[in-house]
Amino acid sequence: MNPIKPVEFNLETPIIMGAGLGLTFAMGIGLISLGGRRRGKSEQHRQPLPPTSLPIIPPPLPTPEPVLTQSSPLSPQPQTIEAKAPQASNTPESEPEAQPEPEPSKPWQPSLESLVNEPAVLLYGAVGSGKSSKAGYLVTQHLKKGHFVEIINPLNKYKQYHPLKVWGAGNNFPEAEKGVNAFTKLAFRRLQKRAVSSYDPFGDYHHFLLLEEVTNWESKMHSLAMKNFFEACTQYLRQANMSVVLVSHGKTLTCMGGEQAGRGKKDTLLNQFIRLNCQAKQDLKVPGGKTCAGWAILEWNEGGKEQTQRVTIPHSWQPPNPAYDYSEYVQISTTKKIATIVEVEPENQAPGLGLPPHMQCLLDFCRQHFTKYNQPLKARDVQRSDWRSIREQQLTPNAIRLAFQLLAQQGYGVTNGEGLYLSFIPNIG
Repeated sequence: MNPIKPVEFNLETPIIMGAGLGLTFAMGIGLISLGGRRRGKSEQHRQPLPPTSLPIIPPPLPTPEPVLTQSSPLSPQPQTIEAKAPQASNTPESEPEAQPEPEPSKPWQPSLESLVNEPAVLLYGAVGSGKSSKAGYLVTQHLKKGHFVEIINPLNKYKQYHPLKVWGAGNNFPEAEKGVNAFTKLAFRRLQKRAVSSYDPFGDYHHFLLLEEVTNWESKMHSLAMKNFFEACTQYLRQANMSVVLVSHGKTLTCMGGEQAGRGKKDTLLNQFIRLNCQAKQDLKVPGGKTCAGWAILEWNEGGKEQTQRVTIPHSWQPPNPAYDYSEYVQISTTKKIATIVEVEPENQAPGLGLPPHMQCLLDFCRQHFTKYNQPLKARDVQRSDWRSIREQQLTPNAIRLAFQLLAQQGYGVTNGEGLYLSFIPNIG
């Protein structure tokens, strides 16, 4: 039998084995950590770079495509498609042009040259501001247009505005009042005749009236004269193919002719007038020491709001000569047309045929009443008459209205309205 050898215990053996095991474990850990690092680095390479790491390069602009021609058996005619290059938006030159927006409609506004076409104009300002010179220029423009021109000027100089008709020269205010009434009646009659016949005021001549130095005329005329004149200015002038220019020192009611005549109508009256506020400057070389400043302020009302504009006065805004002589411009004979009602009378008027006494009496009363009050007559006006010859006839309202219609048919006037509202305007000439 083999003898059993005792096992020898060597201290180096476990140390060597432990060292081998330790080395093996360390290598495994190292491999694991190395693999983790490589995986982490690969994930870092896969992440996008931060925005500031690289410069931003804009993409290249697409090049325009060539013109293509499409044709096929089903399309006998080729279709041409033009490709347009898109415009870049990063530079001002490449921005597309914006379409201009339509301009809003501008509100109406007058001008110096349009004053001759306005139905009502007020020239006002201080002494020496050139109001009369500007009025003289407007008279010339009206005459050039073939308009019939008349003047009302109590302070008119000798042969000033010759050969035009001038009312009230020499401070003759009764005659000036006649001129005012004649103009007002003509405006009213034109509209009355237009209402009852085929008469068209615009087929008739244009009637222009210049009123010089109208300050406080009311105190020297009948109160109804300026009142009716203001009514015509605010309602009738444009439709009647007529126009006026007032010259005064201010735009108050007193300066325009009368406080009482325009009481309660100042705003309405001013709104109807285009106003030129004339300016003066010192000039010791001319009589009075003042002259036109060369500019003025144009005033008007638009949509209920006051509008103003500074305008330059041209040197041409003067009368034709220092004497205000218009002989070379007169185109219509003033001897045939002196602001009477004759030129708008019905064509079928037959003067000289005579009327029955009671009709003639009624016509005489109507003419006197209309001349005094400048208002259409109604039946009640005749019944209230203090004429004995009228009262003796004991005319009923219906009889008076019938007489109005008979007088109108025979050409002695015109009627307006029907029934109870029938009124009569006699011819005065």
